[in-house]
Amino acid sequence: LSKLIGGSSFTIPVMVASNGIGIKIRALVDTGADGYLFIDRKASRRIAEKLQLKRQATERKIPVTNFEGKEGRAIDTALAADLWTDGNVERKAPLLEIELGHGHEAILGRMWMERHEILIDVRHRRLVWPPDRKRDDAIERVIAVPYGTLFPRPPNPKHQADAERRDRALDLQAERQEAQ
Repeated sequence: LSKLIGGSSFTIPVMVASNGIGIKIRALVDTGADGYLFIDRKASRRIAEKLQLKRQATERKIPVTNFEGKEGRAIDTALAADLWTDGNVERKAPLLEIELGHGHEAILGRMWMERHEILIDVRHRRLVWPPDRKRDDAIERVIAVPYGTLFPRPPNPKHQADAERRDRALDLQAERQEAQ
């Protein structure tokens, strides 16, 4: 019975892009998300900064209810960027900023799937696009950067201490050579 529950979320790779540069993120495919496209607020800020995009205030605050039925922080900001999914692109896609958590950077909502006439192949964890949909080959002109590279990691304290020790030793050696 334990095999009948749990497992990994249905996420797919997507890319948020502008001006020839794209940032690869993972998006949760969620037919229960009653909206179009959502992006984690923190991810949106970082992506907007790197792609030099302006985050825009929404016309009004949009109330949000999470998957547990609890009211969350209202949507008040959006990001417009090109969204690449399976070689298909939506230009200036409106990504509404919300607090996602749970390790997801974005959610492809029910309305997005309806608009693009997407069918979901859960077994193979993929989206099935309409057969007459023309793919955009311009993806080759986008430089793709993994999302994780936007967060520089602090140096390992042991490695940093070793580098500083070696620097001091080299400085000391240079001083000795100059004194001779």
